[in-house]
Amino acid sequence: MPIDDTVPVAGAAVSAPIRGNFEALKRMLGAFTEDWTGLGGRLIKANAEATPSRGPRPAGDGEPIDGGGDPLINVTPDEIDVPGSLTIDGTNVATYRGKVLLLSTSSTATVTINASVGVKFSCTLLRTGTGAKTVAVAGGATLRNRLNHTKLAGQWSMATVYLSAGNNLVLQGDTSA
Repeated sequence: MPIDDTVPVAGAAVSAPIRGNFEALKRMLGAFTEDWTGLGGRLIKANAEATPSRGPRPAGDGEPIDGGGDPLINVTPDEIDVPGSLTIDGTNVATYRGKVLLLSTSSTATVTINASVGVKFSCTLLRTGTGAKTVAVAGGATLRNRLNHTKLAGQWSMATVYLSAGNNLVLQGDTSA
């Protein structure tokens, strides 16, 4: 379909010719559920989980999005090997915020998250080791999971933890009791 034809979008039609009209293109793309950002004449997909401190997550292939040198756009998630149990609190929160924690031990281990990490803290837990991995809370936080799970399901399972308002630490992903 030529780019300046009428394009149906969610039951409506965008009828503005968009050939060479970047603003019309942005309006059309804005009708979709994903957020798009224009940088240097290029369009990049900005992940909905982007934050001012981290910028968009990388593309699915693990390569950083080309943000033209903008440090808020050129972001590759850091992986941190965690070979045993770990407590995340207000003193070390910057090390783990937004990171992927590789839980690599073949022994049982616990990741404890203290409420002092602050609201909106999140990280992803990836169980690469064979030992059971439990998520626990401290400092007045309450662990929340739709099924009351507290563990990662098995080797190669992944879950995200997020501290929401009211000190509710939400554990979501491939979990077990």
